[in-house]
Order: sequence, then structure tokens, then C-alpha cells
Amino acid sequence: MDVKKSICYMSLADAFLSRLRKEAVNRTRSRIMKGVGVEVLPVSQDRQDFIYDYLTKLYEQKKGTFSKPKIFARQTIYECERSNACKGNSSGDPTKTRANGCTAYVSFMFEEGATITACIIRYRLVHNGHDPTNREESRVSRIDQSLRLIIESHLKGGMKVSDVMNEIAKWNKAHKHTDHKNRRYFPSRQDIQQLALSLKKPIKVPLNNSLESKKPRKYDTLNKDNVTRLLRTEYRETCVYYQSRTTTGANPRPLIVVLQNSEQRDMFNLHGQHLVFIEKNYEGLRQYGNAVYVLVVRDNQGNAFPVAYVITSSDDGHTFTQALEKLRSRCQTNPKIFFLDRELHSFAEAMSTMYTESLFLISWHQVAQVCT
Repeated sequence: MDVKKSICYMSLADAFLSRLRKEAVNRTRSRIMKGVGVEVLPVSQDRQDFIYDYLTKLYEQKKGTFSKPKIFARQTIYECERSNACKGNSSGDPTKTRANGCTAYVSFMFEEGATITACIIRYRLVHNGHDPTNREESRVSRIDQSLRLIIESHLKGGMKVSDVMNEIAKWNKAHKHTDHKNRRYFPSRQDIQQLALSLKKPIKVPLNNSLESKKPRKYDTLNKDNVTRLLRTEYRETCVYYQSRTTTGANPRPLIVVLQNSEQRDMFNLHGQHLVFIEKNYEGLRQYGNAVYVLVVRDNQGNAFPVAYVITSSDDGHTFTQALEKLRSRCQTNPKIFFLDRELHSFAEAMSTMYTESLFLISWHQVAQVCT
């Protein structure tokens, strides 16, 4: 006879997972009838690695490819890569375009217990407009993000397209990918050439119609309400964390804004394990009363890339560490070494409580400036 384990004999971890499962099912009950599923799993690894492994498992089971993460509060939603609606003259043919209007998705929300971290996963794996098991559709799949970063790194280093194709073949052999029709892992020579051209194009800043007409929008004026609106609408996918500033009451709070887009997060995960540089922009401090910090990594060719921005109204290590904690909840890379701006050396003590295994250094040329 199958006897349910009494809560009295459960471990703290089991009790926590059991409670989360019950709550998650209750909150999702109305959507379960519409094809939405829910599960709660323990997390024993880096959060981003957990998400990557889960989505990879779905791909390998031919349940779909999910990308384009969107963050709503503490929930991260990955839509089907074919979620865009077809426009113009497009027929929506899944063998010719990824714009199929698919509504499938997977969402992740992490919860911290006393002894365990858990993830509430909600998913809708019923695809519409295409069939993820159809091999012919993979001809127009998006190039795998990890492979794309490797390709771009080779191209930036001056490698020829033919040599890049050889590196892709080696990568696929190492990862045991054999379906040559699948563009996700086997991009064509034309794909590589197009990537090379896109890397050479100068970045153009699109002019907003409201700026061209010199007619300011209602929320262009700098104040708390308008900043909040912008971060929750136009910059919602880029804003990792936002805390508005309060100056009244018993516990006034400083302004904290943490910004990072999906490409920056990928670069942080790929190149942030060894060195991370943290610089401070004093222009922001002088103009608006806020300090602007930039986190930068280098690729294998020595090219530098900004991977996150932190804006605070309180120029101290405690506030900056608060911001880093919010960034770490989304991107849990643990750098071996932090190179700090000379003016930020006092932040090392506060940061060391979070990055216990990391070294905190000041670049040599700044040390030389002090000594001379």
C-alpha cells in the first residue's frame, strides 16, 4: 500500500518543494485546461545553467526551441523562436520563415528556501503555425547562440570564412551534432558571410519620430514617475532591477538601476569567468547626481564588451553590492578576478562578501599614476 509521507517526517527541502508545487498548481489551475503545464524542480547548479539545460532537453525531445527571454518581475519567459507574427507578403510557411505566430512558451521563477533553491516552471508546449518535429523546418532555424558567439569571435579575429566553416565542423563533431540540414548547428557559407558583413556595419542610432519633430513625449521629462514608466515599458527587457529613490520616512532608499540585455548576458556568461573590469563614469555623477558604473569583459582576441550597467544615487560599496546581487540573480557568473577603478578600491570589502573566491585588483597603470 502506498502511504503518503507525513509532513512531520519530511525534510525542510521536501516540505518547501511540496508547498511550492501545491501553490503553483492552484495558481495555474485555470490555465491547465488550456494546455499549460506546471512543475517544481530543485536547483543544484547555476540558475542560468539550469535554464539552459532544461531548454536543451526540450529541444532534444523535439518539443521546440525557446529563446527571446522576457522578464516580468521575478519570472523569465522564453517564447518559441517562431513566436513573431508573419507580416506583409509573407505566407507564414514554416519551411521559409520563422514568423509563424507560435504561442508556445516556457517560464522560470526561482524561489529560495531555507536549505534549497527551487524553480517553478510553467510551459505551453502545444505549437501552432509550425511543427518542431518537421526536419524540413530546421533549414530556417536560428543559429545556436553559443555557436554564434564563437563564429563572431573568429570573424572579429580576422579568420577567413572557409576557416570558420572548418571550426564549425570541429565544434559539431565535439558536440555530436550530425543533422546537416539543421541550420541551428550547420549554418551555410552565406550565413557566415552575412554575419561577417553585419559585424563590419557601423552602428546606426535610429531617430525617433518624436525627436525628429522636436515634440517631446509626455514622459520624456526626467522625474521618478516617467523613469519608472520607461523602465517598465520601452526598456522592460533590458532592466534587470529598478528601485526608485525615496528621501522621506524612517528608511530612505537610494536609486538603483541595473541594465543588461540578452546579448550582454551571453557575453558575460561566455567571457566573464576570468576577468571583469568595473569602471565608473563621473559624467553621470556630475550631471544628474547619480553614479554610473560599467562592467566590461574581454574576448579571446582582447576586444572589450560592456556586459552590464549600474546606476545609483548613493556612491558607496554597500549600494553597489546590492545592485550586483540583483544582477547575479539573473547572471550567476563568478569571475576569478575583478579589476576595479582606482576610486572603487574601497568597494572590494563589500563585494568580497558575495564573491568569496574572487580577487580584487587595481590596474597597474593606475597604481603607477599614484606613485608618480
